[in-house]
Amino acid sequence: QFAIKNAINRTNKRFLFKTEQDFAGSGSTACFACIQQHNIIIANIGDSRAMLITKNKKVYFTKDHKPNDPVEKRKIEKKGGYVTNTDGVYRVNGILSMSRALGDKSIAHVLSDSADFYSFDLRDDDNVETMVIGSDGLWDAINGKRVMKILKKYKTAQRQSMALTQEA
Repeated sequence: QFAIKNAINRTNKRFLFKTEQDFAGSGSTACFACIQQHNIIIANIGDSRAMLITKNKKVYFTKDHKPNDPVEKRKIEKKGGYVTNTDGVYRVNGILSMSRALGDKSIAHVLSDSADFYSFDLRDDDNVETMVIGSDGLWDAINGKRVMKILKKYKTAQRQSMALTQEA
């Protein structure tokens, strides 16, 4: 986890430096997967998400970081930010619809770049069989049940990823 946290911190600092030079206000979310010996470690920031499916078809999702989550909202407000709600869409300082992100210089001071971590032991009887990592471009278009149907229909990772991309 330390290496991933370090990489996230360095990436965010570089992102903010680059956007300052280019006068750009862009940002990103992130989701990482690292296989280390007998474990898969997943880390996510924002609304990029991982879905893990075990051999017994149990499904696990990472949690999106949304500003309407009470814990996330308190963190934003503690840093001097605020959360707006316009027609059911919650935004940090009226701008960003997630509470954690990389970059986004204009509101970076109220956002968090810290990831949530998940760990799965590959030695378990019910270990991870399939993993899908995607941004909101995938997850806003396709729900978990539809992803499962696509994965079942196509047998290779390449065909599965092509079908998911086309569906989104």
